[in-house]
Amino acid sequence: MADVFLSLSFVDLDFVRAVQERLPRGVARYFEQSFERGEDLIEAMEKGLDASEVFVLFATRSSLGSYAVQFEIDEARRRSIFGKIKNHTIEVLRRLRAEVPDRKLLVVWDGARYHRAKAVRSVACELGITLMPLPGYSPDLMPVEALWRWLHEDVTYHHCHATGEDLTRRAAAFEARLNQNPCAIADRLWVKDYLDPEEEKLPFST
Repeated sequence: MADVFLSLSFVDLDFVRAVQERLPRGVARYFEQSFERGEDLIEAMEKGLDASEVFVLFATRSSLGSYAVQFEIDEARRRSIFGKIKNHTIEVLRRLRAEVPDRKLLVVWDGARYHRAKAVRSVACELGITLMPLPGYSPDLMPVEALWRWLHEDVTYHHCHATGEDLTRRAAAFEARLNQNPCAIADRLWVKDYLDPEEEKLPFST
């Protein structure tokens, strides 16, 4: 049974309750939260959006231009996107375990919010996958960051693509070129585990 969060501005309370009385019973659980102050708005988002599968915002036309209503709309949209990324991350973990069913798995990744999500960590535990977060502000430990820079240098720097299809085509050509030479990828993206004193010297003038 789906959980439906009914969010409403305080002045629309009677209207929303009238609507709620006409909603079908037995197909969903409805949670009502009105907000009169900023604190009420935050509470509505934290409790309602996190606990619900459907988000419904009731507001008068005049209130749609208010900061509070727009803030809640933007927050709901952001959480929807976050939920999709979180679900995709869980699916990736399941695919990893399916491909390697009998070996220990250690996943090293950054501290993105969807990597730290409770649902993601719970699924990883169920699948017997150990998660190891990288320290904050350490892109040098994440080879994919260097890959993105490489992609930008070859595809997007100093180049304006006429269409989205043109950008997609050039990115695909970049991928195909790299896949033809795995050794070049390893050489360029190898994580540095030592420092060359000469290379690390800071330039200075006398």
